[in-house]
Amino acid sequence: MKIMVTGGAGFIGSNFITNQINKGNIILNYDKLTYAGCIESLDSVKNHPNYHFNNGDIADSDSVVKVINEFNPGAIVNFAAESHVDRSIEGPSDFIKTNITGTYVLLEQSLIYFNELSEKASGGELNVYKYAKGNEKIPSRPDPSECELIGTAKPYPGKLIMFQNSSEALH
Repeated sequence: MKIMVTGGAGFIGSNFITNQINKGNIILNYDKLTYAGCIESLDSVKNHPNYHFNNGDIADSDSVVKVINEFNPGAIVNFAAESHVDRSIEGPSDFIKTNITGTYVLLEQSLIYFNELSEKASGGELNVYKYAKGNEKIPSRPDPSECELIGTAKPYPGKLIMFQNSSEALH
């Protein structure tokens, strides 16, 4: 799976990237490399063919759109954040720009990207299935033969399902 990781040079992000590279996933690390980033923490994967780095800011909408559309990820995982409390007192605008504005930009552009992806894949509509085994608990990945097509829907309601299925592959 192709995974775009923001803030991947931070402590948690770098460990996530290393783990996902070891699982065979293709990673794009999109990081601004602020005080919280330590690109050296990715030395073990920096030359791996499945690892790619792009220096960028999640609050820069044009850059985020460009990177998402060029990489075409199956999942986007955000670890980008201003996190040191003492720095938030000295310069709160950086925290607002990254933690609020940047997260908003990333969410908006991700939603647009995944909506367009779903529309392309479904021809503008998603098939809606009913689990055919009555009142039994629906398994997280039901066998398609145990489901019946009950209609179609516009893509938006399927986004959470699509994202949930994408994130399951990360475990």
